[in-house]
Amino acid sequence: MPAEYKIDKSKKMVFTKAYGILTDQEAYTHQDKLRNDPDFDPGYSQLIDSTNVKNPENLSLEAIYKLAERNPFGAGSLRAFVASNRLLYVMFHVFQTITEKHPDEIVIFKDLTEARRFLKLETNG
Repeated sequence: MPAEYKIDKSKKMVFTKAYGILTDQEAYTHQDKLRNDPDFDPGYSQLIDSTNVKNPENLSLEAIYKLAERNPFGAGSLRAFVASNRLLYVMFHVFQTITEKHPDEIVIFKDLTEARRFLKLETNG
C-alpha cells in the first residue's frame, strides 16, 4: 500500500494517505515506520484517507488481523478511517472490531469532510 503520513504535533494528529494497490507487506512496513517515528505518540488521533486506493482485495484478511493486533495507537485516540468503496469499508470494520475497546475510538466514514468534522479539524486542506 503506497502510503504516507504526516505527524502534526501541534494538533496531536497523524494524517495518513493511502493510495494505489494495497499489499500486506506494504501495510506492515507503513505501520512499522509510523510506530518507530520519534515524533509519533500513541495518544495522537489519526485521519486515514484511502479515497485513492485501488484493488483493496490484494490485502489479506490475515494482514488485517495482524495490523489490528499490532495497532500502535493507544486507548482514547480518535481515529477516522475514510473508505472509498464497500470492500474497504468492510475491511476497516473488521479492523475496528478487533481493536476497539471503546466504541467511540474508531469511526469509519465514506466522506472526508465528515471525518474531518469528527476529528474537529478544519474542513479544508
